[in-house]
Amino acid sequence: LSIQPAIAQQPAADLATRFGARPAVEDATLSPDGTRLAFIAPAEGQGGIVHSVELTEGAEPNPVFKVDGAPQRLAECGWASSKRLVCTIWGTGFNGFNPVDFSRMVAVDRDGCNLKMLSANQSAFALGADRYGGAIIDWLADSQDGRVLMERQRLEEESTGRLAAKTDRGLSVEKVDTATLRSTMIERPDEFTYDYI
Repeated sequence: LSIQPAIAQQPAADLATRFGARPAVEDATLSPDGTRLAFIAPAEGQGGIVHSVELTEGAEPNPVFKVDGAPQRLAECGWASSKRLVCTIWGTGFNGFNPVDFSRMVAVDRDGCNLKMLSANQSAFALGADRYGGAIIDWLADSQDGRVLMERQRLEEESTGRLAAKTDRGLSVEKVDTATLRSTMIERPDEFTYDYI
């Protein structure tokens, strides 16, 4: 009688491929009404695809949007409403020879339409670079209209010769409509605030 582990019967190249493979599902989230699931699946290279699927027998996942992984990657998604998703994208760029991380938040309908950037817009007059794309503090489940409470990074602007330059800088809290991008300031930018919970 000879017993060998099953793993010993597999070719070394196959084991290496399986060991280095990314998970088939990297993030998943259930819609507020419980009828759909959104998930992130790997694409070519370091890319990723957000899919949405109805939770009925035989339903097929539909692609929502994709990032190529060079350098943008998908981190996570959540539902702002039963029709609207909010996803975090991150990546690493270069400032000269120095690698710098960055993140951005986007909102999109579950069918891939009406893609919007939720992170604060950076003016050409901004004093600095905004590498932090913000975060969701509260999904505001009671609103049901796609609004979220989020923290945003605000940068001061060059004021020489400009009367309308923004002078506030730091982390703010804003209620944001993910479909129209209309926002209401809840907490003004504060350069000494590190995070909101």
